[in-house]
Amino acid sequence: MIFIYTGREEMQQRRIEEQNISLEQQGAYIENLEGLQREVRRFRHDFRNMMSGMYLQAEEGNLTAIQTYIQEMTEDFDSQIGDRIRQMGQLGNVCMTEVKGLLLTKLVQMQRDGTVCELEVMHPFRGTRCRITDLCRCLGILIDNAMEEVRGREDARVHIMISSQGGYTTFRVKNRLYHTVDVHEIWQRGYSTKGADRGLGLASYRKILAGYEDVLPATAVQEGYFIQEFKVREQNGK
Repeated sequence: MIFIYTGREEMQQRRIEEQNISLEQQGAYIENLEGLQREVRRFRHDFRNMMSGMYLQAEEGNLTAIQTYIQEMTEDFDSQIGDRIRQMGQLGNVCMTEVKGLLLTKLVQMQRDGTVCELEVMHPFRGTRCRITDLCRCLGILIDNAMEEVRGREDARVHIMISSQGGYTTFRVKNRLYHTVDVHEIWQRGYSTKGADRGLGLASYRKILAGYEDVLPATAVQEGYFIQEFKVREQNGK
């Protein structure tokens, strides 16, 4: 009876946690859609003004000015709405609910911080050999570190890539580097460029990956960017 009661308690607790995660994911998704809707409304208002200006150029027969005007409109659309639409399209390639929820939450946080996120999911991502909890922890650590490094910067930008091909699934997080980093010491527990009581994430990240034989982590600093990735060798390809 004790075992049965304990098992039921654990199942109930897992269900509550899953429900909380689901609610958080739904909230992030709704907030993302609402943000996109606001951008569409803003661009619609601006579009009318831009069309009025182009109409005057057309009356004067100034084709060069019209071409320039159209190019500027296209660039404005890409900067205001196009990037968000492409981001949602890339997110649609993530078929694992837990990973999609994690990415949604981080995307919303970056939007609030004013950080531009370039999300690239090159092929439909349906799963990997890593335990889902370990995968979300590792990916979350890399994204959090990237977000913290660029937060508050004028050109804050983070690039996230997930690629499943050739028997490997690759997860890569890239951000501009504003501090000097010793790639040989970042794995030490407590190492951080941001003060005391920090630097626990990467040590935990490395400990998690050490439990897998077919996971290949890599770290690099290239042309002012900090790049972290890990590749998972999948059974029988993907």
